[in-house]
Amino acid sequence: MHDQGGGMDRWNEKIKQNRGLTKLQLAQILEKELSDSSRKKEDLQALSETVYSQFFCQEEENDDLELEWKKWQIEYLEYFRATVRFLSRKNMSAKQFYEELTEVIWNSAFFNEKSRAFALHYYLNSGYCPYFELDRGILMAEPEFQDTLQKVRLLCSKLRFIMLQRYEQKTERAARINSVFAQAENEKERAVLMAWFLNFLENRKTENSKKET
Repeated sequence: MHDQGGGMDRWNEKIKQNRGLTKLQLAQILEKELSDSSRKKEDLQALSETVYSQFFCQEEENDDLELEWKKWQIEYLEYFRATVRFLSRKNMSAKQFYEELTEVIWNSAFFNEKSRAFALHYYLNSGYCPYFELDRGILMAEPEFQDTLQKVRLLCSKLRFIMLQRYEQKTERAARINSVFAQAENEKERAVLMAWFLNFLENRKTENSKKET
């Protein structure tokens, strides 16, 4: 990730200048800036990497703009969400991703000026923003996974034990979890250990949900 010629600073300043607006109102301003830009894909990438959603804005009001946003969600959100998801899962370069996303938002028959702002509003607040090209993960057959899991069984038990304790701060627990992963002998063991831990957390979340119902 890198700043496109000071672009991130520019968008940071633009967002800070408009803190009093709702995010929908801000999205309209940002859409106009991008529409007028001769470097849309580069500017969209720089804007995305400012982590737009972290900036404080006023809560949305139940006004005409909010009602139009809700209508847009009914008519177009599923299409646009699926498009963004599809592009992100191709794991292309960031440059290519923003080229294709720019093409979708600014050169699609689905979008006019206002709906472009709504599409921008959705994307900038989604988990797909900013975009990252990911390294290839570790793939292994089930027998290899099970063999490696046996090697880290004691570390799995230690992680479960750590999660059952009480702590004054989250960082205390996080440091202990991190130390367990550091004890794995190689990247493959750490990957299997993480896979087990993620499954453990998911199962724990499910169990807690059942207790609440």
